[in-house]
Formats: sequence, structure tokens, C-alpha cells
Amino acid sequence: MTTRVPDNVLERLVSRHYAALQRALTLRHGLSAAGNVAVLVTLAVALGVAWPTGEPLAWARLLAVAGGAVAALILAVAGFLRARPSFEAYLEHIEERFPAVRSWLRNALDFELCPPAHTSPELARALGDETSRRLVEVPLVALRPALEARRPLASMGVALAVVATLGLAFPARTERSWHTLLDPRSAAPPVRLEVEPGSVT
Repeated sequence: MTTRVPDNVLERLVSRHYAALQRALTLRHGLSAAGNVAVLVTLAVALGVAWPTGEPLAWARLLAVAGGAVAALILAVAGFLRARPSFEAYLEHIEERFPAVRSWLRNALDFELCPPAHTSPELARALGDETSRRLVEVPLVALRPALEARRPLASMGVALAVVATLGLAFPARTERSWHTLLDPRSAAPPVRLEVEPGSVT
């Protein structure tokens, strides 16, 4: 007795691997953007430690970090969109890479999603079953891109080490630099009011 395979099982299998590929690409480009932003923040903090001046520089640092973060995000999204294959291109790549499913995969998917009017359902199902069996045996995970996390993680590690070193060497300046980076208005000099005896204003 043959076990009946649920409908659209082949599409779900391929779609799951395609989604995993997109997640890997998202993480890869997201890590790259995070590493760049970490370097920008570290440079801004170091600048605030070296030149603990007033509000204009604090605003300039914040705007530079914000602009750099937006640019890093745009570059990451653009890189992701360039690297992400279309679903059809992904299917083609599978067939090129794995001869066991060549000429099987896209035909079976077509039959599964749009059964031909003049083809028996049993034949279409048999094609889908055989393709699913073949597909399970090929390492689709090999098509996922490498994360290439070494460089962004190294950037984040160096950034953290620099900020920690500044905090140990110049604790008050580093704390003020952080504070004024997050709230540039706090970099303004304090306003002092002096009231002398006899003054009525």
C-alpha cells in the first residue's frame, strides 16, 4: 500500500529551504551593517572624549552617527536585494547543482501547483512523490550563503575594546561623551543665576 503524500508537499519543502536562504542573506548583510555602525559609534565616542566641547559638536556627532547608520542600512538592504535570487532562479540553481533532480523539480512543481487538464492525477502525484524523494536526498543546505561573520564581529569586538579602554583611562570624559552623544542638549554649558542682596529681579 502506498502512503499518500500531502498536497503541495514539494512546494512547502522547497519554499522552506528558500526562506532559510533568505534568512541567511539577511543575517549576513545585517551583521555587516552592525559592524559598520559599531565603528561609527566608537569614533563618535572617542571624538567626544578627545574634544569635550559644547552642544554644536555633540549634535554633529549624533547626526554623523545617524547618517552613517542610515547609509549602512541602505547598503545592507541593497546588498541583500542583489544577492537574493528569485524563486525561479533558485529552482534553476538547484537543478544545475544537483543532477538527481534535474528536469524533475520544476516539472513536478508545475504539476503540483497547476495540474494539467489532460494528465492523470495519479501520474502527477507519482512525479511529485519521486521528486520529493530525490530532493530529500540532496544537500540543499549547501546552497545557503556563508555568513561571513568574521569581519563584522571583529569590528564590533575592536569597537567594544576601544570604548572599554577609554572608559578605564578617562572615565568621566567617556561617560560625558556617551551622555552627550545620546542627548546633545546636555552638552550645553550650565546656566547659572546669581542673585545679589537687594536685587528684586
